[in-house]
Amino acid sequence: MTFDNATSNDVAIKYLKEDFSLKRRPLFSVKIFHVRCYAHIINLMVEVKHVIEDVCESMKCINATKSQIIIFSDLAKSLKLP
Repeated sequence: MTFDNATSNDVAIKYLKEDFSLKRRPLFSVKIFHVRCYAHIINLMVEVKHVIEDVCESMKCINATKSQIIIFSDLAKSLKLP
C-alpha cells in the first residue's frame, strides 16, 4: 500500500502495524515499512519555495520607498503585529 504524507495516514499505518502483529501466524509473516513519499515532499518544497519568493518580492516593494515602509508599519500596528 502507498500513502501520502498526511497525519491521518500515520495513524492508519500505526493501526495496520498493530493489527498485523496481533494476527501474525507462521504462514502469514508481514513486515510493514513506512516510507515517506519523496514526490510529495519535493512538491511541498517547491510550493514553499514559491511562497518564499513571493514574500521576498513583496518586501522589495515595501522597502522601495520610505512612504511604503510607513504604510506597511501603520498596517502592522493596526493589526497588532510586531
